[in-house]
Amino acid sequence: SSSSAASDVYKRQIVTHDYVINYNTGKFHKPSCYTIEDADNIGTYTGTKEELEEQGYEACKKCKPY
Repeated sequence: SSSSAASDVYKRQIVTHDYVINYNTGKFHKPSCYTIEDADNIGTYTGTKEELEEQGYEACKKCKPY
């Protein structure tokens, strides 16, 4: 049926999130993370946690980004 095909497509969609990368520490954060408030040398990234980890970045242990 068409409804099951639609749900299969939905399951395969990649969900992206906005992250903030601290290039000095090599860690990525949720945009709301308090540890980056005073950081310099930061940038934003929209994608997946897995993409950032493949690029060598580590997830912040405080905010635990998705």
